[in-house]
Amino acid sequence: MGTKKNAFRKLALAVAVPGVAFGTLAGVAAPAMAGTAQTVTSSYERVSGFSNGAGTTMSVQVTGGFNDDGSADLSNSAFIILNLSRGVQYAYEYGASTTTTTHAADCSETLRTTASLLFYSGTGPYADLDGPGTATITRTGSVPRVDGVCQTASGLIPNTVHTTLVATGQVTDGL
Repeated sequence: MGTKKNAFRKLALAVAVPGVAFGTLAGVAAPAMAGTAQTVTSSYERVSGFSNGAGTTMSVQVTGGFNDDGSADLSNSAFIILNLSRGVQYAYEYGASTTTTTHAADCSETLRTTASLLFYSGTGPYADLDGPGTATITRTGSVPRVDGVCQTASGLIPNTVHTTLVATGQVTDGL
């Protein structure tokens, strides 16, 4: 619970004090931190993955400053949990918007969700990583056709679903 509380505090500080948040993420020490001996390192990360079926987990690969693989848990609409081989990384998801496109000729449907992320905390080498990012989750599949009309309210047929995740961000170690 402390991890979530800490993440919300960091999110509130990033919104309330953008100059401090920007300075620390850029690797520039804020005046209040001038006397500390912290080393701040920053790297760009990319998380990509896919799954077939209507499940809420998928295989992922992380590239950039860290190279790792594992799975992403998408079961909570506000958080993405990356269970990687060397530890766990958490990402708070906010400001999401979804666009839906239905193709009447074959009743295929694409749902594309884009959200802002706040990577925060974790375990192992990800314990002190924080930073902003974005995620795009795309779900494609088919919806039922009844009397020649695509039934979009029914949702995607589970065994036709293909989901992809692409998330990028700049994470900082040492905040």
